[in-house]
Amino acid sequence: MAYQFIYIVFFVIYFSAIIAEDWYSRKNNLGLYEKKDSFMNLGIGILVVITRLLLDGFRIQFWFYLASFALFEIGDQFYFWILLFIGNELTYYWFHRFSHENKFLWAVHVNHHSSTRLNLLTSARLPVFAIVVQALLWAPLVLLGFNPLMIFLISQIGFIFATFQHLRVFGKLGWAEKVFNTPTHHAIHHASNKEYINHNYGLALIVFDKLFGTFVEEKEEVEIKYGITNNIETNNPLVVIFHEWINIFKDYKQKWTTSKDPN
Repeated sequence: MAYQFIYIVFFVIYFSAIIAEDWYSRKNNLGLYEKKDSFMNLGIGILVVITRLLLDGFRIQFWFYLASFALFEIGDQFYFWILLFIGNELTYYWFHRFSHENKFLWAVHVNHHSSTRLNLLTSARLPVFAIVVQALLWAPLVLLGFNPLMIFLISQIGFIFATFQHLRVFGKLGWAEKVFNTPTHHAIHHASNKEYINHNYGLALIVFDKLFGTFVEEKEEVEIKYGITNNIETNNPLVVIFHEWINIFKDYKQKWTTSKDPN
């Protein structure tokens, strides 16, 4: 019941913030929102919610199964929550980075980047099947001995934080820019400019990007262009979700045909 209340509060705040951002955008002629793009974001978001409602239970059950093989039995003391927070940040960093560097994981992830606009509702355009990858990549935290419910809770808190990184009505946030993955840092991550592409992978923190050399700060002289390098001009949700898988299939088909051609 407590989880349901938290989700209700989140969605009330979330959609209120979207309305406020859209109003601010219209008032200042920022053009942050566009009707068809917004409906695409919302539609994919609803699909993701349904998918996760169906699969979250299996993910947690899988983690509880793995917990029987854990190296340690880690408690729920405050300092272990801190340690888990850092572990979740590090896991997410590599999960997110792999999702850009591996073509199959990119095929799962790419629809989140397929919009040529960035606003709070863009956060709803989540990778539909990423939950399967997350179930596997978060397994080491379970095997170390962290309680699966603790992992799930920390990851949900991170998800809420990441949602509001997509706001585009704030400038730089002072000292927070040095530690946290702020909206200005995350805007870079959604850029397709060659100066910005494939950077700023962090969840709540930006420190691992700085540690592993993937941090880039926004340059005032470079206008951010959102989207992917080859933007898809479609409002078909199936194409948005599966277009990269189609490209992979075509590449393999072409290689197979070429290899069979005696000439």
